[in-house]
Amino acid sequence: MRTSITKAVIYARVSTHEQAYESDSLTNQLIRCQDYANDHGLEVLRHFSEHASGRLGDRKELQNAYRFCAKQGESMYLLVKDISRFMRSLDKHEHWKEKFLQIGVQIKDVESNSISYVSKEDDPDAYLKEKRASLDAEVYTLQNAKKVTSGMLARLEQGGWPFNAPVGYVSERIKGIAQVCPHDVNAPLVKEMLERLARGEIHTLKEAEAFLLNQGYVNGHGREASSSHDRISNILKRLSFYAGYIEHDMLAGRRVRGLHDALIDEHTWRKVEERLPELKRAPRRKSKKCDLEFPLLGHLYCEHCGERMYNSASSSKGRAYNYYLCKNKSCERKGKNVSAKKVEQAVSDYLSTLKCTPFAIEFMEEILEQELKKRLKSARKANGKLDLIVQQREEIKGQMLERLCSVNPKLAQSMETQILKVDDEINRYKSRRQLDKLTTDQKQELKKRIFKFFSELDSYWASAQIEGKKIIIHSVLGGKLSFHATQGVAQHHLNKVFTPEDK
Repeated sequence: MRTSITKAVIYARVSTHEQAYESDSLTNQLIRCQDYANDHGLEVLRHFSEHASGRLGDRKELQNAYRFCAKQGESMYLLVKDISRFMRSLDKHEHWKEKFLQIGVQIKDVESNSISYVSKEDDPDAYLKEKRASLDAEVYTLQNAKKVTSGMLARLEQGGWPFNAPVGYVSERIKGIAQVCPHDVNAPLVKEMLERLARGEIHTLKEAEAFLLNQGYVNGHGREASSSHDRISNILKRLSFYAGYIEHDMLAGRRVRGLHDALIDEHTWRKVEERLPELKRAPRRKSKKCDLEFPLLGHLYCEHCGERMYNSASSSKGRAYNYYLCKNKSCERKGKNVSAKKVEQAVSDYLSTLKCTPFAIEFMEEILEQELKKRLKSARKANGKLDLIVQQREEIKGQMLERLCSVNPKLAQSMETQILKVDDEINRYKSRRQLDKLTTDQKQELKKRIFKFFSELDSYWASAQIEGKKIIIHSVLGGKLSFHATQGVAQHHLNKVFTPEDK
């Protein structure tokens, strides 16, 4: 520590852009540190400055300063105007001080001319002075957070909105007071969209988003806006705001009449609220009866004319009857129904006559290898995306935990609920990970199942669900079959794996 240090790096920080023009502006901090360096004969290698909260440890320019100092490989000072410019968190202050000291860099507060030492044994007075300054900086931050929260609550109680303007509004400063005003272009579009929702003319969130974009909704730069999944959801979360009221967690369930101009009346508000459950619920898909009850549809062809056969159904005395029929006008079998059960039984009888060729084992192993590679590659790709999402959620959770100690008890309870939700999301994404590696035993088990499948085709066909029957149609029967009323099913394309037995 007694080695003479002749070089320095300057670091300056402000929390907001507004502070950049006050007495602690970045320019003033840089000038004060540069003057100190000149007075003490220090060579300034570089300076770093940024707009960031002092409670954050992963600040971009602070990390750049650390990497720059590490590359120099020599002892130097990191000059800051005062210790609060370096860090406003006692724990993070200790963490970053140790990191800088490990690469031979000492933090120097130019206002008090104090240095961050490794331990109190080096200089107890300076060590305690540094600790006191760090603690004062953190206390100031907590007090300031409390003051800001109290100011926001007071603003809400008066009917103001101290946050970002909702969709369709814009924040403006009128006579020195920040106010939320309707956007000249977007507000009329949001109003009309909500009124159409209330009247039932818009049925889904996707239709609502498309309406805004088609009508010329613009972004913050006045240009044509791009599609956003959250835009309509954010509007529906703040319905009371568009009706002229203020609701927020900080108000603890109270509703306050807002100072802003409402876009819709209370009747429209209530009507849209009534429709929220059906809007947020995904539309029900119609049951595809053809897929569920006609597995051969699209694969079955008429033996007489070669044209595709279609499905048909009828009912009698509460029972349903399914058929296949040819619709070719020139075919002698046109319009003559064939029972779906009869056709599927004919397929089962045909499968029972098939036997494996010498190419079967080689073919099966090749198919298995290709399918495994394809599925494992897809699984690894999907797992990579899930891991990225989990990492992002972990970072969000970490930021929320950092903010937790700086809010009032009412907000803390709400934030804890949000953290639990993020935890649930993380666990849900982790549970969706797929198996992307197979052991030798698992591969052998798959081979046994595939061999069993090919050796018992007719019994598998009788018990299989729709997807299983589709697999047999494509892999065994070649995807195209003909049906004759007396001769049964015939296969159009024979593969090397199966051939009919000689009778």
